[in-house]
Amino acid sequence: MKKLFLLVFLTSFSFGIFAQTVHIQNNATSIFLKKNNWVDVLHGKPINYYLSNQNVDALSKKAFLGNLDISKECNFTVLFDSLLACKSDCRPFYFYIFNELVERSDDKLTERVSEMCTQFVRQYPCEFFSYFDEPEITINAVKWTTYIGGNLKDKNNYIEFKNSVDLKLKTVCPNLLDLWKSFQNEVRMCLGR
Repeated sequence: MKKLFLLVFLTSFSFGIFAQTVHIQNNATSIFLKKNNWVDVLHGKPINYYLSNQNVDALSKKAFLGNLDISKECNFTVLFDSLLACKSDCRPFYFYIFNELVERSDDKLTERVSEMCTQFVRQYPCEFFSYFDEPEITINAVKWTTYIGGNLKDKNNYIEFKNSVDLKLKTVCPNLLDLWKSFQNEVRMCLGR
């Protein structure tokens, strides 16, 4: 009798954990942004400027509206490719979406998100550091520095990254160098974590 009770209990317990895990996974990957996280204005432009802009792809608009499954690699890849290739007037919209993805990334996306964070800061350091002053964008500096440090892995990669970003900031937007100095120190501390 005890064995039967134990078997029924373990089966019920296992099924309950499985059902909760499936429910959590489905909810975590099917909604990218919720309506209550929307912004009305982004980089001084009304959000409809971006949502009606022909230069913003439909997939990114779906992501903003919360109708995108980010667990699909093709969706994630298109979002990031769009971020790197978009016209500069649309970049705040794409960055907003990518930054939200960084905030919600889980273990299975960590490596890919880390690569993309590193690539974005390397390619667009002036834009990245200027977004710290955007009231509608909240950058989780701890996540960004942890991801970039983890992606760079060692001192040699860090020095190459640092020199690349230094050069762009010094020549294009030297007013952001102080912010960069504290950010790069945090990245260095996160190497190989």
